[in-house]
Amino acid sequence: MQAKNGEKIEPEEGEAITEDLACDLKNICWGGSDKPLKATWTKQGLVFHPEQKLFAYGLKMPTNEVKNFLICIQAYLLKQLLFGEDPSDSKKKSNARKYNKNKKEEKLTEAAIEKKLQPKQRVQKEMIIEGVLDVIFKAAGGENGIFCIPGDKNCFEPTQRYLSDTITEKLHLFTCKNKDDMRPVIQQFYDVLVKEAGVGTLILLYSIILSKGFDKIKDELQDKVDIPLVDLDMAVCADGLLNLVITGQATPYVHNSWAFVNGDAERKGFVGRSEFGMLLSKENPLFKLLGVYMKTPILPIWLTKCEGQMGLIFNPNKDLLKSKGMENKFNLYYFANYEFDKTETPKQTLITIDSRGGQKEEVAGFDEEDTTPPLETAIHSKWEDAGIDWNDTEPYIW
Repeated sequence: MQAKNGEKIEPEEGEAITEDLACDLKNICWGGSDKPLKATWTKQGLVFHPEQKLFAYGLKMPTNEVKNFLICIQAYLLKQLLFGEDPSDSKKKSNARKYNKNKKEEKLTEAAIEKKLQPKQRVQKEMIIEGVLDVIFKAAGGENGIFCIPGDKNCFEPTQRYLSDTITEKLHLFTCKNKDDMRPVIQQFYDVLVKEAGVGTLILLYSIILSKGFDKIKDELQDKVDIPLVDLDMAVCADGLLNLVITGQATPYVHNSWAFVNGDAERKGFVGRSEFGMLLSKENPLFKLLGVYMKTPILPIWLTKCEGQMGLIFNPNKDLLKSKGMENKFNLYYFANYEFDKTETPKQTLITIDSRGGQKEEVAGFDEEDTTPPLETAIHSKWEDAGIDWNDTEPYIW
């Protein structure tokens, strides 16, 4: 489908979902076509913190399993903000590059970084549009992405095998060959994505799954194929879903390529490096299996998983991982939508990493395993023995 510039697009212009497709979608997503959906997913939009304020680069996060999904989406928004190009500036930048081929990119000052992390509403909108396109086409493998949007009426008359949820049965699918073809569609339905208590998060979840394809997801889930991508009863997003969002690969494992797991059978992990990395805290059963592909991403953005909670650490310098010298001492921003005490002034969480050694001395009488904050164990899996300074912030996860 290719939208003509300037023309309004109606949901009904997309292909109407069939009952078979709706059943398959609910089966793989929730574990059954008879599952009632929960408000945690049906009333959650992609909503930013207020523009030009602290955390304006971040989405507002709920305190349920949807947070882990949205933190993974947040990586794409950060990529657009920090390393993407404003479409209105791209021609200008292209011309500038012609005449400044040998000129090194200027290093951002601390003040400039802080300003960048407090984007205006226009920039926030661009982050959503480009981020959504990015994650959909990552799942699709680069072409023929699918974006779905509910219309006003049911697309089929539900039979006994399908439990109506007022959203899935109304979906219309827009299949687009590339991002340029899909961009007008996302722009048209932007308001649906960002409505505070709307269906934005749910339709993005569905779009990612549809773009990847049921057969590919099942194949990549391997022995975890019978576990739903979202367990509504346990309020948990499966590792396969989170990995699909982060890397486009729905493997539930975190090792490189192929490896034997629990002496059971050979399982497929991640194939190749990803744009975004992942670090796990020590209590995670997969901690020792995490491969170098996920520890050394292409961009300096890592998803962290500590005690089941997802967060993000990032550095605005795109070249951070290009030389060991740059990794000697540097800062990482940590975002997990932390709710500061009302008596405390909210502030950016900036963690200084000194990888030249110098961990804090052990406190006599304490077991280091018990006293080391979980996020620090995750960071140490990448920068072993590094000194970690929270800069007057009390260590936290949530």
